[in-house]
Amino acid sequence: MSRRPAAGATIATRPAATAESREVPNAIVSILSRELDQVRALREAITEERRAVEEADATRLRHAAELIRERSRELADLERARERASLALGVEAGAPLEHLLARLSAGGPEHEGATRIGALLRQEAAEVARAMAVVRRAAERLAAHLAGVRATVSSDGAGVYGRRGRLAAGEGPLAVDLRH
Repeated sequence: MSRRPAAGATIATRPAATAESREVPNAIVSILSRELDQVRALREAITEERRAVEEADATRLRHAAELIRERSRELADLERARERASLALGVEAGAPLEHLLARLSAGGPEHEGATRIGALLRQEAAEVARAMAVVRRAAERLAAHLAGVRATVSSDGAGVYGRRGRLAAGEGPLAVDLRH
């Protein structure tokens, strides 16, 4: 059952959005979109790093590490820009992304895009964190394996490894079990 307001009563309505009131949310949506693109680029760089670790390719590993540093710097810059824009909406510095998204969604349905992009950004960031953990564990295992190989080769006094980890002339045949 709906009730009609009494004659002469005023109805509270949301003020019409002005260009100024749309400017900050639109800027935040733009920043969130760029952040999403950078997180996806970071995930690609991490995938490249994983392949380099799998193949023990030091050159590709250095290249992938540089890409990861670059993407991470760009993400940090975008996060600072988002934080500055968030202050204009009354969201305190350092607040989680959810606080900003809640403030934007309270602004009305015209800000649904920010909520959607924010959800995608959280999902992609979680995927990146998982991928980074996998690569870190693989790199640790590779390093341990190589340390074991070096210890095995050097243990009998063969002196096979020379400067900078390169193979040097050794005496007699050498076999290393790489199944472990």
